[in-house]
Amino acid sequence: MTDGTDYYRVLELDHNATLDEIKKSFRRLVLKYHPDRNTDSNSTQKFIKVVQAYEYLTEENVGKQLDFTDSLIKVGKISLETPDSYSSVKVTQGNAYFYGTLRSSENRQFLVIYRDGFGNLGNWINGKICLIERDYLLWIKEFERPINATISDNGTIALLHTSNKDNSSSSLPREFTDLGGKLTVLDRSGGSLFTYEFGSNIQGCAISLDGNLVSVATLYPDNSVYCFDVEEKRLSWKYRNHTTKVPVLGLEFKENQIVVYTGSNIATMEKTYSLTIDGTLVPEDQKKLDALKKIKRQPAQEKVISLLGMVTSGDQEDVTEGLLQLISFAKTKGAVTHYPKIVKTLQSLLQSNNSQVEPIWKVLRQIIKKEPDSLSPIVGDLISRVKTSHNHNEWVLMVLGELGGAKPSWIKDEKQFIKQKLRSKSWNERRYAAFAIGQIGAEDPSYVRDDIPLLIEYIKEPEKVRDELARAVQKDFNDQVFQSPFLSVKITMSSYTIGTGWPYMIRDACIDAVGMIGKRFPDSVSGVIPVLEKLSLDAPTPYTIKKAVNALHAIKGNPEK
Repeated sequence: MTDGTDYYRVLELDHNATLDEIKKSFRRLVLKYHPDRNTDSNSTQKFIKVVQAYEYLTEENVGKQLDFTDSLIKVGKISLETPDSYSSVKVTQGNAYFYGTLRSSENRQFLVIYRDGFGNLGNWINGKICLIERDYLLWIKEFERPINATISDNGTIALLHTSNKDNSSSSLPREFTDLGGKLTVLDRSGGSLFTYEFGSNIQGCAISLDGNLVSVATLYPDNSVYCFDVEEKRLSWKYRNHTTKVPVLGLEFKENQIVVYTGSNIATMEKTYSLTIDGTLVPEDQKKLDALKKIKRQPAQEKVISLLGMVTSGDQEDVTEGLLQLISFAKTKGAVTHYPKIVKTLQSLLQSNNSQVEPIWKVLRQIIKKEPDSLSPIVGDLISRVKTSHNHNEWVLMVLGELGGAKPSWIKDEKQFIKQKLRSKSWNERRYAAFAIGQIGAEDPSYVRDDIPLLIEYIKEPEKVRDELARAVQKDFNDQVFQSPFLSVKITMSSYTIGTGWPYMIRDACIDAVGMIGKRFPDSVSGVIPVLEKLSLDAPTPYTIKKAVNALHAIKGNPEK
């Protein structure tokens, strides 16, 4: 058991209990120990333990419930389908199939597809990786946990993967016991050329066009870039990442250099510097690093002048680095007196540079936390740029929610936009709209009064939401066919289906939203209490039960559990 707890015993079951028996016992004990039904002082802790036991044991049993057909896929002709993007595909051969993430060679002759493994130690299902040339499957192999892969123009693959470790008996924190990963380089026939094991978690990888060089990035605590010689099967060099505030997430071989991308997540990572094939900074980046070290030693008054000089320099890499340093600087006490000057400079940058909206927002987020009034001059320009420069409305809604949570009046002209996204054809836009409404309503519920009934409706009737989304998707995507940019294989959108969990994720977001509002203004959401009470007793998942219980506690004035 994960922490020494016998979860079967918590649910009053034998160790050979079936999934149905686990579910029945869970429902019985949840009712028995529910805090709103049981006044015993230990009932809440027992309730939480029962929920934890159910989560663990249902995960343990997941492998027994799933019928996988990917083991039936053999070498030969295949077809590819994608539900919504070119980064995830369904590999089909007759009645056999599996889903995975794809990467293409630069010449588009080869395609590598991989999926992670999952399950519990006792019922682990290994991940898969396969190599496709044109529309022909050359081979398919199992690895415990493939996490990233890249492929050269001659079919050589660099695969990053980890093991499914059992660290339950370790006294160390999980972030230390889970460290580690492997690089395995595979040739066109699927044979292993060599393997290298790392002491830190791994993320980015790249392979040269000819397949002779492989580069890998490790995360903390190692935080380094490695380069391997495939032909000699050895590590050539290691470079310690000098951008210590953000990890290396991506790598790319380009014109005899290795381009390094850093960031807080894959979606927003940016080019930060380049290394030579010998493992040293290219001269222009070395010069910038030396200048940055000098700035870091300066007092606050000089530092802010230097950093604002970087963000207004016009050099894209200097602007990016200057904003990155401003994010850290804005958190310090010494920065507070300089907020007006920083905001004024960022406003000018917003008006002239659409590509830096996200890092500018990250600086402004730090200022909101300490001096929200300092942002008043820039809010109009910020919202305008956020809406016109970003393709993902989820991010736009996140920004509007945080702005409205600080000062609802800032987003008064965006109320209709948020309301529209609460009825969007995209399940995730509905979810983020709910979060935004919760943040805004927690500051002033009058701004979202008309939206609260819809939040409650989504909580009560997720199946109705599912039907709405299904109709919208069918109208937009039914029987559309696209040509893959990678292969001479058609990719059809007719296989697009509504994820069974989407409506329930929307419901859970709405539960969070009413909880946020109700914590300060309980009368504004009092109508949701009967719905939450019912969910807290018989919701289909422990996750929703916990959310309902926490929302009830927030609305009724009890501390969250």
